[in-house]
Amino acid sequence: MQTSHGRVLMLTCAMLCVVPAAGRVAAQTEKPAVAADKSAADKTAAEKSAADKTALPPLPAEAHAQQSIQIGGKTLKYTVTVGSLPTRDKDGKVAGDVVLTAYTTEGENRPVTFAVNGGPGASSVYLNFGAIGPKHLNSGNEGDSPSDPPVLKDNPGTWLDFTDLVFIDPVGTGFSRASVPEDQAKKLFYSTGSDIEYISRIIYDWLVKNDRLGSRKYLVGESYGGFRGPRITYYLQSQLGVAMNGVVLVSPYLNPTIENNGDLSPIPWLMTLPPIAAAHLERENKLTPQAMADVIAYTEGEYATTLLRGRADADAQKKMIARVTEMTGLDPEFVKFSGGRLDTEAYLRESHRGKGS
Repeated sequence: MQTSHGRVLMLTCAMLCVVPAAGRVAAQTEKPAVAADKSAADKTAAEKSAADKTALPPLPAEAHAQQSIQIGGKTLKYTVTVGSLPTRDKDGKVAGDVVLTAYTTEGENRPVTFAVNGGPGASSVYLNFGAIGPKHLNSGNEGDSPSDPPVLKDNPGTWLDFTDLVFIDPVGTGFSRASVPEDQAKKLFYSTGSDIEYISRIIYDWLVKNDRLGSRKYLVGESYGGFRGPRITYYLQSQLGVAMNGVVLVSPYLNPTIENNGDLSPIPWLMTLPPIAAAHLERENKLTPQAMADVIAYTEGEYATTLLRGRADADAQKKMIARVTEMTGLDPEFVKFSGGRLDTEAYLRESHRGKGS
């Protein structure tokens, strides 16, 4: 019994000794986990602090200015508004800010025209200060020094006389920017589908904010803005219920592959001959609507069929070379050598060859 009792005492003591030891082991195993959690928390805090330091400050509040220009002997007063609208992800969270510059005037039934430039990667400053805005940036002219300060002058060709203007800077251009990580920004802003969708939404939001849904609405796009033009128009009408009254495309980039396969298709040359002929007519002070109508009729008719026949019809080829030479003012031997197929770079090079440029 003593032996048995001693064994019981020994077993009980062993059990009592093991329990604290297990507790110590557990405590020891908990310490690295706590340390790891603290290290992760410190790392997260450090990353947040670094992100806060590199984050851009918020865009300023919407600003307004009253200005005026002289057009055709009359004074046109207008309001300039520079501000931004948020663009959101599918969950409704703000993913970026789009900056807009609007020129509006007093008057009933004023239409509004939205303008986007090319690129992609170009802000609307070129259409604004170089084409249809109320002010023209007078710089880059012959004889100017690179260090000369730019000067804004009244633009007699502005469209503001007959329509309000809203210039849109897509995300990544001007002061417009994404507020999400780069990988997410690529999906939301830098693909053709999402590009069309968020710009369309910005147009819709501007119309709602400014109570202009009832106005006549137009869209002008230059270069890659031409690629956007019909797609934005379709998206606005089919998805947002907003119909545009017209679209203006300035040297539009419509089909990325249209200039390919010039050896097989006449389309590239049908696209380049009219603008080359227009440039020559302008140099000769003969550019008129009727002159261009004749150019287009020839291009779509006899020129196209001659290109399709190829060299099998020698008489048609000879006649085409003579007509293209007349239309472009280029050397007949050069036109003959090119087979009447001209690109704009070749035209510019040959038309300025005598100037040594």
